[in-house]
Amino acid sequence: MLCEKFKLEQLELLSVFQKKQAEELKSRQRKRLLARGFKGIPENDDPDAEPEVDTEIMDDPEDFDKDAQNVSDLKSVVPSNKGLVIDGNWRIGGEEPSYDIPDLLKNARRMPEIVIVLKCKEEVSVKRNLADCADDMKAEFERKTNERAANKVKARQEARNEKLAELNAAEYEEMSPAEIEAKKNDEMQAWDEARDEQEREEDENDEDKPDLEKMKEEKAEAIKAICEADETNLETLKTKLVEDWKAV
Repeated sequence: MLCEKFKLEQLELLSVFQKKQAEELKSRQRKRLLARGFKGIPENDDPDAEPEVDTEIMDDPEDFDKDAQNVSDLKSVVPSNKGLVIDGNWRIGGEEPSYDIPDLLKNARRMPEIVIVLKCKEEVSVKRNLADCADDMKAEFERKTNERAANKVKARQEARNEKLAELNAAEYEEMSPAEIEAKKNDEMQAWDEARDEQEREEDENDEDKPDLEKMKEEKAEAIKAICEADETNLETLKTKLVEDWKAV
């Protein structure tokens, strides 16, 4: 709406910045490859082994100024001669990037002139996020539950087969075939009952068994942690902005 009203372009800063970084890295790798020239690749004795990474080409040298490159990349994606509306949500996958965006903006002389902060109450954030991922969490809970049940059935069947093999290998002196079969059935019935009790106890004491409510609580705590991190990031950005404005 802001872009349409004031005829401004919108910029998804972090995604555009990281795309530029990837392009520049590929360019540097190609230059290193051309500068080195042809180099034979030694054959690997193991045909199924992963090919070795050519670090001489793929990795930047130790004296490479990464910070200067970051500043240059940011300047190239944030032009200074036109107005932009920049998306300030710089978190990807719940993790912070390895660089400090406010510092980059400051060092590249691209600090925003106006900052609009839309804040959401923590409890509302939790409620909305849980609602958005409710189906995914339920599906994950069912997947884990079914996987756990299948593993239990498999483990029980393997143990049962071992018990049957043990009974079949035993010697039964002075017993008729019918008596032997009856004894095996009694042994297996007793084994099944004992196994049922064992599995009930294990299930009651298993802290790792799928628990939908626990999954929701963990998700809620993760959302709260993100809210706290966002608050800290906003304070950091505010500090950088004030420092930059005072320096002008």
